[in-house]
Amino acid sequence: MNHDMVMYAKGRPPKKVRETANEVEYEEWIYGTPPQDVDFVRFVGDEVVRVETMKVDGQKIVRTEKEVDLGAPTVAKKQEERPANAPTLRRPGEEMPESTPAVNPSSVPPLGAPQPTGPDTNPPPNWDRPSQSD
Repeated sequence: MNHDMVMYAKGRPPKKVRETANEVEYEEWIYGTPPQDVDFVRFVGDEVVRVETMKVDGQKIVRTEKEVDLGAPTVAKKQEERPANAPTLRRPGEEMPESTPAVNPSSVPPLGAPQPTGPDTNPPPNWDRPSQSD
């Protein structure tokens, strides 16, 4: 368990203490005040290494075993097939193409290149030129 999980579970501690024992620095977060139960949560780095609870009746409970193993983070596996009801732009009965056509990079003009003009293309309008229909 790390700092963030304790923060979400118990909230900010009213008191924190930093100390060193056996040349190991630790931080202890203290929750509660007598005559209520008091919890001492000890961190070494980002890991909880000890939780000590002092009960109202004087009983002392110490837990040092790792209770939660988060393990290594896992990544979801890529889903190969789409569900049958996935949204699509195809019309009913229209088949999915076997492969997507590759774009030929030589057929795409580079950015900033002059646009082609000719009988198949319309020139851009010239708004500065007066109309010839007058």
